[in-house]
Amino acid sequence: MDKTAELFKMIEENQSIVIFGHIYPDGDCYGASEGLKYALAEFYPDKEIYVSQTDWHSAPDSFPHAFFVNDEIIKRSLHIIVDLPDRRRVGDKRAFDLPGTGMIKVDHHYFAEDFGGLEIIDENRASVSDFLASMLYSRFKHLPKMAASLFYLGLTTDSGRFQYYYDSNLLSIAARLSEDGADVQTIYDSIYVVSEDSVQFKGYLYSNYQKTFFGVSYCKVPYEVSKKYGYDGHGAALCVNTIGNIEESHVYVVFGEDQSGKVYCELRSKGPEIDVHKVAVEFGGGGHFNASGCTLASMAEADKVIQRLEESVIESYGEYHRELKTLLSLAASCSSIIMGYYHLGFQVEIKDDNSPVTTADKASDQLIRDTLLKEFPSYGLLTEEDKDDKTRLTKDLVFIIDPLDGTSDFVEKDDEFAINLALTYKGEPVIGVVAIPFTGDIYFAVKGRGAFLKKKDKMIQKIHVSYKTKDLRVLRSVFHYNEKLEDLYKAKSDVIASVIPCGSALKACKIASGQAEVSYAVGNGTKEWDTCAPQLLVEEAGGVYTDNLNEVMKYNRDDVYNHHGFTILNREENNILSSEDLERIK
Repeated sequence: MDKTAELFKMIEENQSIVIFGHIYPDGDCYGASEGLKYALAEFYPDKEIYVSQTDWHSAPDSFPHAFFVNDEIIKRSLHIIVDLPDRRRVGDKRAFDLPGTGMIKVDHHYFAEDFGGLEIIDENRASVSDFLASMLYSRFKHLPKMAASLFYLGLTTDSGRFQYYYDSNLLSIAARLSEDGADVQTIYDSIYVVSEDSVQFKGYLYSNYQKTFFGVSYCKVPYEVSKKYGYDGHGAALCVNTIGNIEESHVYVVFGEDQSGKVYCELRSKGPEIDVHKVAVEFGGGGHFNASGCTLASMAEADKVIQRLEESVIESYGEYHRELKTLLSLAASCSSIIMGYYHLGFQVEIKDDNSPVTTADKASDQLIRDTLLKEFPSYGLLTEEDKDDKTRLTKDLVFIIDPLDGTSDFVEKDDEFAINLALTYKGEPVIGVVAIPFTGDIYFAVKGRGAFLKKKDKMIQKIHVSYKTKDLRVLRSVFHYNEKLEDLYKAKSDVIASVIPCGSALKACKIASGQAEVSYAVGNGTKEWDTCAPQLLVEEAGGVYTDNLNEVMKYNRDDVYNHHGFTILNREENNILSSEDLERIK
C-alpha cells in the first residue's frame, strides 16, 4: 500500500481527527490544516474534524479561525500533523503528550525526526498545502470551495506568489484549486495589505541592514525596535524577505530579539547553490534548502550565523573557493600597500628588459609570494618580480601573478594600474582576480561561474560585456602607442565611435563590464602575468580573449612571452582587424 492510500485508510478507520501545526503558524500551516479540515468534512460528513491552535492573523475575516479542542477529544482522535519536521516546534504539545488513536505527519521540510506513525514527506513540494491538495485530487475530482481557497492561500504564501517556487506540479494544483472556486481575489486583498507600522518597520530594515564581502545581507533587530513597530521577535525575523530583493545579495537573514533576550533567526538564499538549511541545522533549527530558521540564546550568537552563511556563499563558487578567498584578500591588502607608496613616495629601478620596477611592486610581490607559498605550498608560482626556476612546469595548479600591472602608469600617477592574480589548472585559468588599487574596485572571475565586480562599500555584482555591434569603443595602451595600429583604427571609422587610452588590465575590466568593446595589443611586449587573469575575466563575462591569430591562449608555458599579442572583444563579430594586419604591424 502506498502512503497516500495508507493515509486515507487511517482517516476512514477513525471517527475523530485533530489536525495540528507548528508554533507561530504561517499561511501554509494555516491553509493546509484548515483546508484539510474542510475537505475531510465534505467527503466524510459523519466524522468529527478539528484544528487545534493553528490560526493565522492575516487570514481573511471570512475564512475559518481556530477554536479550543479539549483533552478528551484529542485523546480519542487520529492526530495529523502538518508542516512540521520536529516535535519541539509543535503548536499544541498535546499532539504528543496526549497519544491518540494514531499519528500521521505530512510535511515538505527536510526530514528531522520520526513522529512514530505514518510519515509522508516530499521536500520538493513548495508547500504542504499543494502537497495535501494533490493527494486529495488523487482520490476526489473536486474540492469544496472553502478547502480550495485555504489550500490556495497556503501555497501562494509559501511560494511568495510563485516567486520562490513555480514548478509544473505547483502551477497545476493552483489551476485546479482556482477551477474549484478558490477565492484568489479575497486572499490577495487580505494577506498583502500592510499596516502603517509594518511599512515603517520595512523602512527600518532597509535603512539598517548590513552586508558582508561575499553578499550576506543581514539585520539585527533589538526587542525595543520590534516592540515599537508592533512585532515580537519572531514576527520581526519573518520580515526577512524585505531585504531579499537586493540584487547583489545571495543570502539574507534577519535576527529578531524577544523580551527575554532570545533571538529568532530567519535565513533565506537565492538559487540552487547555497543551502541555508545546513546552516540552520548547525544552530538547532531546520527548514528548506533556500528558507530555514533557528533560535539563538542571545544576539551574541548572531555573528556566528553570519560567518557560517558567508562561508556557504564562498563555497558556492566551486572547488577553488579557498584559493579565490585568498586571492581576493591579497587583492585588497596589496591595493592598500600600493596606495600607501603612491601617496607617500617610492623608488624606481630599471630592470634588464628596460621596464621599470618600484618599491611598491616589490612589497606587493613579497606579500603575495609569502602568502601563497604558505597557504598552498604544493602549487607552482610564476610572478613577474621573482626568478622563474621552472619548477612550476611540473605542476598542474600554478598561480600566475603580476603584483603591479602598469608600473609605468603607477610611476606617472595616471591612476590606471592594477594587480593581476590568477590560478591555472593544466594551463587554463580557473580563477582570475584584477584589482584596481586607486578606486578599490576588485574584478574577479571563476571558470564556469561568471565574472564579478566588488566595488568599495558595495556587495559583489555580476558583470557582462556589452552587446554593441556598432559605434564601438576601442581601448588602446597609454604608454605603448603604436602609430600603425592607430592608422588601422582610422580606416575603420565607420564602426568605431572612439579610441580611448587605457592602462594595464583596466582594458579587460572595462570590456568585461560593458564600458568598451574592443582592444588589441600587437607584438611580444606582454607576458603571461599580463593576460592570464584578464583573459578569464573577459571570457566569463561573455567576451572573447585570444591572441592575434585567434588562438585561445594557454598558460604555464616555458616561454612566458605572448608573441602574438592579444585581442579582446565583447563579441566575435566585432573583430574588426585581421590577423594578417595585426601580425604585419607588430
